Amino acid sequence: MDALADELRRAVEARQRVLSSRIANLRGTLPGDRLALAGVLDLFAFFPQALHEVVNREWARNPSAVSRVQLLRPLLRHLTDVATFVEEWLGHTGTPTVPLYLLDSVERSCIAMGLGERRAVIATGPADNFTTVVGSLEEVLFRKLGPLCPPIPPELSFPVALMRAPRLEGTAALWHPILLGHELAHIAVRTHDALTDFNLQSTFDLARARTLAVPGSGSIGPAGAIRLFQIGESWAEELLCDAFALRTFGAGAVAALGEFLEVIAATDHLSETHPPGRLRIWMLVQWLGPISDARIDAIVAPWRLFAAEPIIYTEAWAQFLIDTLVSRESDLRSAAQKWPGHDYNMGSRLPVVNSVAEALRAGIPPEPTVLNASVREAVTAPDVITAAWIGRVEGFETPTDRLAEKSLDSLEFLRRWGAAGGSWPVPRQSEGKAPTEHSILSSDELMLRLFSPNDDRLVVTPLLPEFVSGASIDVRLGNTFIVFVRSRTASFDPLEENQDPRQVQRSMQLAWGDTFVLHPAELVLAATLEYLVLPADLSAQVISRSSYGRLGLLSATAIQVHPHFHGCLTLELVNLGTVPLLLTPGERIAQLVLSPTSATPAPLPSKYHCPIGPEFSKVRTDDEAAVLRSLR
Repeated sequence: MDALADELRRAVEARQRVLSSRIANLRGTLPGDRLALAGVLDLFAFFPQALHEVVNREWARNPSAVSRVQLLRPLLRHLTDVATFVEEWLGHTGTPTVPLYLLDSVERSCIAMGLGERRAVIATGPADNFTTVVGSLEEVLFRKLGPLCPPIPPELSFPVALMRAPRLEGTAALWHPILLGHELAHIAVRTHDALTDFNLQSTFDLARARTLAVPGSGSIGPAGAIRLFQIGESWAEELLCDAFALRTFGAGAVAALGEFLEVIAATDHLSETHPPGRLRIWMLVQWLGPISDARIDAIVAPWRLFAAEPIIYTEAWAQFLIDTLVSRESDLRSAAQKWPGHDYNMGSRLPVVNSVAEALRAGIPPEPTVLNASVREAVTAPDVITAAWIGRVEGFETPTDRLAEKSLDSLEFLRRWGAAGGSWPVPRQSEGKAPTEHSILSSDELMLRLFSPNDDRLVVTPLLPEFVSGASIDVRLGNTFIVFVRSRTASFDPLEENQDPRQVQRSMQLAWGDTFVLHPAELVLAATLEYLVLPADLSAQVISRSSYGRLGLLSATAIQVHPHFHGCLTLELVNLGTVPLLLTPGERIAQLVLSPTSATPAPLPSKYHCPIGPEFSKVRTDDEAAVLRSLR
């Protein structure tokens, strides 16, 4: 037994060293310390230290080999569980799959929902579920270490909203009603003690429950009734979260939840933790009620099918719970209405949503404000998401998802810009003067084009102060970069089909407020904060701002921008100086000089179609690439 105790101790020590190394590697992939994920990894880095101290103390207190084995076995299991948690929840670091504006949205939503200030961490994982950690991470990590666990350093203990979304699509704008509505509501259920408020017990037929076989065990009687009640409360919690998602996002929540439940084959799946999707969709449609607008109604139309059919299952226990919860449909919605939060009034937002949808159809990220009955109204995230679902249902040819994401990112930047004391100009009507005959547009002519109500409008969104400088438009630095990395690639052939720029380059995103260090002789691909749309009779050139050129920064971009261009401009920034330059996303980095040209027909969609950030080179997809490969 002594040999076994010694071996188990060696096993603990070996695995905690590996876990420490893994956490350190993950921590090292982060671009900075601002992300909450950095703090979470620091907390996890303390776990191996705490475990090591607990093992040493327990070993000294228990000289018996039998006692040592009995103590080390559960600690080993817990160590394995923590390592698994790290891989499943935190192993996605360093990848640009989670837009950073979404983290800010989570943190603001927590405050609005009365959940306090929480740091947001969103992991990506399997494609079949969204998940939220409801309890504290300190409890997950250290509770099982017992009373000998050393105290957690105060700087490592802070409230977290830790969620995981499907890696394939879960963080896209269309699915925000699930993340920012349903998943955050799980934390609200516990924080506001919503299940007690709902009081399922008041209408739960205990006598009937005693006669029903519990799923899995088949138990009948008091124990089975208690288990059925527990399942009923789990189902009620999911429905409460659905009700809050609907309250916050309206029809977009019905579309997001309905489609996701179909995708994961949960429509008729009976589970002890989740009600069947058929019941959830039925509830959502009932709560939503009739819709007067045909475009919004089309979003919900696929799911009204479920509301028109009776919900009948042969499993007696499931039908019992369904009937119980259906009878409490209005109580579920009322309980979710009591929490703090923002209500989305679809009726009053219809003009805004339709304006946003038309912008998406035209291939333009919605502007921060739109004109509604001669009054400019601020565009909100639910407006953008609802309009994105309209684009999906109506089959817009533009990349609606990406444009919606760009709009939400710009709204987050503008929110921070305003909080820091910045302002932005109010769009105004053009006087409609005749087009210029000059070689480049003057400041007055630029202003006319920027605010023209006609097809000759030049779109630059968002517009911020000092956007027109002389006979040019200043454009700002976005927060996404493509950087070169060291690799084993001996050389890179742009025409080679089997070589991808990702072999030598990586994409990274900074939080608004972070900085990017551009080292001497380094090339980085960046993009403009502004999204541009050039009309048929204008072309543009991109030039460096002289203030930055004097510091050695060169915008070595492909300087010609053609008529009909839609997207954020990719900027190829080079530091020609001898010292590193600190760049802040949002600063004015380059200039656009606009020139009139003969009206040009709209081209077919290019390989760089409506980009919202810097994009990797696609030379290998050129039409003549195959010919050149054959030629050589």
